[in-house]
Amino acid sequence: ELYETMMQNAMQQDFSWTKSAEEYLKLYQKLIKIM
Repeated sequence: ELYETMMQNAMQQDFSWTKSAEEYLKLYQKLIKIM
């Protein structure tokens, strides 16, 4: 049951390049503000 819940949660995640690029851009913008 725990394994099934973990699998369902994993399948609902967005691992697309679009999402990754958005997160990278947010991080980069935060770093620029710090410097």
